[in-house]
Amino acid sequence: MLAKLPDKAEKWLVKGDWFPDRIVRDYIEGQTTPVNGSPYQAFYKMSSANSHPTAKTSAYLVFEPESVRLRPKLHPQFNADYAIRTLHEIAGVTLFTLFAMRRAMVSQNFLPEWWLQGLAQLANDVYDADWSHLEQDWNAHNERYAELNASTIPSERLDEYLRIHPNSFFNIQKRQAAEEEEEEEASG
Repeated sequence: MLAKLPDKAEKWLVKGDWFPDRIVRDYIEGQTTPVNGSPYQAFYKMSSANSHPTAKTSAYLVFEPESVRLRPKLHPQFNADYAIRTLHEIAGVTLFTLFAMRRAMVSQNFLPEWWLQGLAQLANDVYDADWSHLEQDWNAHNERYAELNASTIPSERLDEYLRIHPNSFFNIQKRQAAEEEEEEEASG
């Protein structure tokens, strides 16, 4: 969202303003066609349940579910079904995060082929769905990626570039401060 809305990104990064959940939710919902409800709501519900466990969802970890009475589980046993479900949820959250990272980029052309193909493979491994929209002409993608990389300033030179560029945030702030100082001197 922030890569696509620079005015909001500036408020968040520079001014430290926090985005209300409603704005993020509306943005995500506006970008997708909901199938079986809101993807944001489904993710939030799952995340909430995992982040805020209740006694009911946690009791089986320390108490024997087979007993009529709740008795402490003195010798916990490995539960393969639980482990598989847990790993599947972790993979699902990872997949959601990776798609969010890809979407936050100004363009996915900044991502290498191996990264995008790995994302498609993970999506296919985690969820049985049609992921054909992730396929593309990889030769054309690699050409765009190489062109972008060649014209992008290396990270080790970015500070220097921003220090001398007249429209970098630092230099804009400096100009604005100088203008305000001149205005105060002229009026005072």
